[in-house]
Amino acid sequence: MKDGSHFLPGGSMMKIVIAVIILALYSIQTVAYEYPWKALPPFEISFVDGYQEIYGVEERIIFYVEGRSPAGIETEPRNGFNVQVHINDPVAQKSLSGVNGTYDKNRRAWRVELSAPNDYTKFYQMEIGLYCGADKSPCAEIYGIAAQTSKIFKLQVR
Repeated sequence: MKDGSHFLPGGSMMKIVIAVIILALYSIQTVAYEYPWKALPPFEISFVDGYQEIYGVEERIIFYVEGRSPAGIETEPRNGFNVQVHINDPVAQKSLSGVNGTYDKNRRAWRVELSAPNDYTKFYQMEIGLYCGADKSPCAEIYGIAAQTSKIFKLQVR
């Protein structure tokens, strides 16, 4: 079969191979990941200070987030903690913006600063996450790397 007749004409063999690969990728099952806490009770967002549910178009949003760890360690960067905040569009199911908080040692809280969206016709959600983000930290040792807790608040733009 030196004439190539055992191959499908017009690159069809390549098309079949690609189709099989795509089919295999879509048949892989995905599972939602739920974090298994190492220790209970978990840490928590204990207080959010200065947040309002209504802001003007592109107004600066500034507030503070305090955390609490029942294990007795401070929820601060030196112990592996971090705060991240996202403004989400729940209808479109996407994040519009996100920032990391900055730890304020004097307040012993995370300062968050970002801008309100510019579309006042929609309702949004502010998702605040306190998480353990540093490997080989007290937080990771007690709770596990990537352990997280979050709170969601309503956000309206006028």
